[in-house]
Amino acid sequence: MQTIIILIHPERLKNADTDLAYEISDTIEKITKGAVTDNGYDYLDSDDGSIPMGIWLNADNAEIRWKEVADILKKEDFMGNDVSEASEIYISDEDTADIEDCEKVYSGF
Repeated sequence: MQTIIILIHPERLKNADTDLAYEISDTIEKITKGAVTDNGYDYLDSDDGSIPMGIWLNADNAEIRWKEVADILKKEDFMGNDVSEASEIYISDEDTADIEDCEKVYSGF
């Protein structure tokens, strides 16, 4: 499997609820019919002092599937948030890659 990471900046959200990680990954898995699945989440340090949340996803083909993930983030309402405007998406052809080893392919801000 390959890696897609959604990096969410909570300071850009109306409702920065920790349950967003579960709601986002569950919704993506449902809409993609299991082609993109949950692989955990973590809070990451950043250079500007914020603490973004990273949601790791498994995909059969990250290069293709990240576009579907971005589309879902744009179309779905997650707990009153337009997550697409607070997110970045990173991909790697490696399994469970660290964000430092991924390529940024999307930024909503």
